[in-house]
Amino acid sequence: MLLYQCVQNLMSTALISFFKINAMFNEPLNTIPVNGGTGGSTDSVDGGSSVNWLVIAMVVTAVIIVAVVVFLIVKKTTKKSVGISKNDIGTIPNIADNNRYNYEEYNHYINLVDLNNTRNQYSVLINDRITLGKSGCSVSFPDDLLLSNVQCEIKRRGQLYSIKDLNSLNGTKYDYMMVYGDTPVITGGIIEIGHQKLRIEFVDRKPPVVVNLKNGQGKTILSNRFTVGLLSDNSFVVNSKYVSKNHAEIISREGKYYVRDLNSKNGTYIDNRRLQGSELIELFDGTRIRIADVDLLFKFEKKD
Repeated sequence: MLLYQCVQNLMSTALISFFKINAMFNEPLNTIPVNGGTGGSTDSVDGGSSVNWLVIAMVVTAVIIVAVVVFLIVKKTTKKSVGISKNDIGTIPNIADNNRYNYEEYNHYINLVDLNNTRNQYSVLINDRITLGKSGCSVSFPDDLLLSNVQCEIKRRGQLYSIKDLNSLNGTKYDYMMVYGDTPVITGGIIEIGHQKLRIEFVDRKPPVVVNLKNGQGKTILSNRFTVGLLSDNSFVVNSKYVSKNHAEIISREGKYYVRDLNSKNGTYIDNRRLQGSELIELFDGTRIRIADVDLLFKFEKKD
């Protein structure tokens, strides 16, 4: 940009000089006395002046030519540096992702840390939006009498997040300011609703994987219901004569994962405790699940 401005200034100066010189050519030349005395004859001498003006005109013309050449080179170089062909689009990294991973391959979670009691943390999977309030929300606080049933919402549009108050009785604050309309939010921001004071964190992680520790085979959980058993129609097939045809299932609810036994003959175990009936047990990164005589590992993949 600086070079471009310099070229423009150079061209402007050269053009101004050119027009001034052109104007001088059209003015009559002064007469210069040849004999130098008073009363002597005088002759008009203009040869030297003509030569000087010619030299100046040549210099100015050369400057203009150089300026034009430099301008064209700068313009061509700039265009080349910012030009993007259709073939290059696939190689451009995501702007908001320093690690250059495919954003859409990840599940997007909102972690809410209770600043009144940091032991309380809420992790919610967000697709388009989640709601906060007293009851019936993605994250509910039934004992907070200052909250409306549905107090506010957090929305995701691509990689951008915003918060909006939903006409609640006592309003919603973000970073100590009242929220009016859609307000952008970022990791580390503070949400205040009722008696709740929450720090918001955005976490992107790949879907979890179930790995058979016996043979090392694994499979990614890509649906809300993931079944494990002997038959080929299961999401994850485990070949063992002690495993039932449809032995257990892993289900996803609001970003959390749970395992449940499907009335198998030899049972499903978490921490050496057998699951009873339709009991649901929450799974965490690194949880081991034993179905009959096979150990499975539930884990979240790390970012590339």
